[in-house]
Amino acid sequence: MIAITHLPNPSLNQCALTHLARSPIDHELAQSQHQCYRDALADAGCEVRVYDFNGSLADAPFVEDVAVVLDELILFGSMGVPSRIPELQGWLEPLREFRTIIHLPPGATLEGGDVLRMGRELIIGESTRTNRLAIDAISKWVAPYGYVVHRVTVHGCLHLKTACTALDDETLLLNPNWLAASMLPIRNKIIAPDPWGANILRLPNRILASAQHEATNEQIEKLGYRLTTLDLSEFEKAEAGPTCLSLLI
Repeated sequence: MIAITHLPNPSLNQCALTHLARSPIDHELAQSQHQCYRDALADAGCEVRVYDFNGSLADAPFVEDVAVVLDELILFGSMGVPSRIPELQGWLEPLREFRTIIHLPPGATLEGGDVLRMGRELIIGESTRTNRLAIDAISKWVAPYGYVVHRVTVHGCLHLKTACTALDDETLLLNPNWLAASMLPIRNKIIAPDPWGANILRLPNRILASAQHEATNEQIEKLGYRLTTLDLSEFEKAEAGPTCLSLLI
């Protein structure tokens, strides 16, 4: 598995915020935390690729939002806020190495943090960053490959994966206060005790989670999952979590 990452820069303090009040972000600490995150990816067996061409853009490290990677193609993002649109251009060439790239129709907005893949099912959040036009287009594009799309309304948080991620292909970890849980496909549903604790990164042989959410992490371990926790405090000030900082291919 390849993990695409992008270094943080001092402008992270001007990141786009939707639900949190702005707090000062320590750039040096963010750099250190990002290094630890990359080390954890490598320790889990990922080939980690590090980029820095968007060095002046505040949200550059949140590369998950750039695209949705499927086995057959890449759905290229269309950012839901104007400040993030300049991030996209530089990613076209690196991503062409891996898959055919599909672009959304005019007016559609899609950020990868709103798309959760579980086997051949895609759960897509309709949020402030991803709209119905994008979800409808994706549904048509992926149907010939055997994917089923489930649309879920997200409210109270930035992206679907802020409120809901997968522990495995049959188990969802979620905060039901931030999304329409009744719209989720029928699976094992585990409630995260910490409001922000549902954003975990599932890798082939372990789960990466923020160390700040102790009750949720304890629950994950009790369920038998191999867990690695990381201090991501500076990125959480930017409404980000473990999924946001890499694009897995």
